[in-house]
Amino acid sequence: MLSLRSLTAMFALAVTPSFALAQTISVVVVHGVPDTTVDVWVNGAVALEDFEPSTVTDEISLPAGQVDVVITAPDDPITMPIASLTESLAADTFSTIVAHLDATGAPVLSAFANDVTREKPDKNVSLVVRHTAEAGDVTVIVRTAEKKKELARVDNLSNGNEAVTELKGSGFFEVEILPAGSQTPVFGPILVSIPEGSTLALYPVGDPAASFEVLSQNFVVASSAYIEAVHGILGTPVDVYLNGVLAIGNFQPSTTSDTVMFT
Repeated sequence: MLSLRSLTAMFALAVTPSFALAQTISVVVVHGVPDTTVDVWVNGAVALEDFEPSTVTDEISLPAGQVDVVITAPDDPITMPIASLTESLAADTFSTIVAHLDATGAPVLSAFANDVTREKPDKNVSLVVRHTAEAGDVTVIVRTAEKKKELARVDNLSNGNEAVTELKGSGFFEVEILPAGSQTPVFGPILVSIPEGSTLALYPVGDPAASFEVLSQNFVVASSAYIEAVHGILGTPVDVYLNGVLAIGNFQPSTTSDTVMFT
């Protein structure tokens, strides 16, 4: 049974001259280690119990900064890790942490940053392939769904790395993954659907010769916005934070800021 503990959003409004929100991050956890149920520890506490293979969590909010992730066998102590990862994650970022096998078959944890901004999110979509299978380098090919026209090709993608393809329009695309130098695909060609204004991330996991499968994560991309700030509190210089990030420092009374971009 999957349970979420110790993963609560921590928002606080500081009523001081620096009007700031407590800084947080969003994280999705993907379990791609075949036949291995685990407990997931975050910053020293159990966060996911009996986490089943082939599971992709919803977004989880955590305090920004250093994040320590450890996976263990169910009910084992944190001192008996299967794999561990320490990442420094900046405020207002969105990341995915994947438990998977490296090219030699050893369990590892990898972190990937999810880009959720695009100038015109309604015009284009993105396809991201993150190599998390027990395999050497692979080739990723993306084609149009109907005419099979090659839109993108990434050669020699190694385990623990990603290939990002920006695609015009939305809808169906054909994806194929092959071992580097081979003509025989281990995945596909299959059709994938990418809704307007979104990104589809694919996670090949397992052993292509045995328990191979591809997990997926879809997230919406937001466009950037622009504001101008007007400071009308007399005698009080302030710092202005947008979504937890300092946007205007030492903002003086009776002034108007330059245009500021935020997401």
